[in-house]
Parts: sequence; structure tokens; C-alpha cells
Amino acid sequence: MAPGSHASSIFTFSDLELDCRSRELRKRGLKLRVLQQPFQVLSTLVVAAGDVVMREELGWRFKCR
Repeated sequence: MAPGSHASSIFTFSDLELDCRSRELRKRGLKLRVLQQPFQVLSTLVVAAGDVVMREELGWRFKCR
């Protein structure tokens, strides 16, 4: 599968594979442990590849310090 392409809910880029349906991230076939919120951010950005994603769309609240 070509980088950035997807079949159903699977996206590949570099040596990573993101499966949105099973909520898994794999590197060279090995499952990586990713917490829920970072996975949601990553999957949102991957699905919207090439588009601008607003902070509000990510569901994050950044705190100014």
C-alpha cells in the first residue's frame, strides 16, 4: 500500500500503519501502545491529511502559561 493511502479504515505512512477501526497503531507489524487521546489526535490528523485541522476539532484545550 502506498504512503498515505488507505483501504477501509487502514492508513499507512512511513513504516507505520494506523487502523482506525481496531484503534491500533503498528510499526513494521508490531502493535504500539498508544493512549486514547493521542490516538484520537493522530487519527484525526491522518484522516484529514493535507487539510488544516483546527485546535477545536481535536478536542484539546491548550492552556497558556
